[in-house]
Amino acid sequence: MMRKKIILLFIYFIFFIVLNKPIYALGLSSEADKRISYEPGLERTFEFLVQHTTRDVQIIVGGYPVEYATLSRDFIKANDPDKSFHVTIKFPETTLKPGHHQIKVQANEVVGEEGAIATSINIATHIDIDVLYSGKYAEVRFDEANTINNTAYFTISANNFGLSKIESFKARIEIYNSDGYKVGTVYTDEKSIESDKRETIKAELDVSGYDVGDYKAKAFVFWDDNQTTVEEVFRVGALKINIIDYTKEFIAGAINKFEVKLENVWTDEIKDVYVIVKINNEELRSAAESIAQFGTKTFNVYWDTTNIKPGEYNVEITAHYLDKTTMEIGTVKIIEKESEVKLEKAKTGFPLFTIALIAIILLIIIIDLIWMKYRKKE
Repeated sequence: MMRKKIILLFIYFIFFIVLNKPIYALGLSSEADKRISYEPGLERTFEFLVQHTTRDVQIIVGGYPVEYATLSRDFIKANDPDKSFHVTIKFPETTLKPGHHQIKVQANEVVGEEGAIATSINIATHIDIDVLYSGKYAEVRFDEANTINNTAYFTISANNFGLSKIESFKARIEIYNSDGYKVGTVYTDEKSIESDKRETIKAELDVSGYDVGDYKAKAFVFWDDNQTTVEEVFRVGALKINIIDYTKEFIAGAINKFEVKLENVWTDEIKDVYVIVKINNEELRSAAESIAQFGTKTFNVYWDTTNIKPGEYNVEITAHYLDKTTMEIGTVKIIEKESEVKLEKAKTGFPLFTIALIAIILLIIIIDLIWMKYRKKE
């Protein structure tokens, strides 16, 4: 009895070590918007609060331009009821290096005593600092290249990261097929962009005559006397659903799941899709479901082979959608038992929980053997 209690306690201890996780971890909270646009002589203060710790905490700042950042304090004692601090940034009157910069604010737990082994836990956040370029400077991005039904939609954005206004922001978009041939051109609208502001320009293209496949949209973006090139890949589809796979082997004398995998190659979601399977003078129908654009989904029907002999059978699979259908004719096989390949997969394809359970049982057996050996020696 004592031996069993020891084994059970040992198992509980292992589960406690493996599964037990701390509820809290070191936290560092602050205001959500920590972004500054540089202005000579500007001063800003950001408040921070250290949370979920019972240890001493060291505060560190780094990054560019950290020389203009000041900490209210760099160390917080564990027993201090006030765990807040602030970072003050005061810019000089001289110009800083243009670009997107960050000042990193990091809190480090000071753990362990002298001679002890410990690990420091840390958490960090940052303050974003934007320094605009002199003149005009556009940061261009291809936001969208997508098709819905027979129309391709393109959206390009630009942030004027310069001190001067951009008077003209527009683009010419050339379309290339998968072989690299240009098959179309479209032009966006035109806008201006104020300093430190973002604007978007758009264009649409009728792709009803295009073949199904992937296309590249290459945008030549003009902002006043400057030019930037950005690219994006988009796909043109057709109102069609493909049957890409289905179950081909079944067990005799059982109710089998018959899976049919469909692919939507249309540029929009197709609703109310269902499958009808005709096999051995039976008609099996699946539930109706939706398939997302360019998505795949598996539809299930169930085939009762209780009174059907093993062998090969012809099958007709039809996918129904909108006013269209896709059909595939093939053969399936009924077998007496699962093939050795499937059995091998079943033997090796254990879930993680089963593996853990087997490991625990083996551990109990090993402990039991050690205990018995010990008793024999006694």
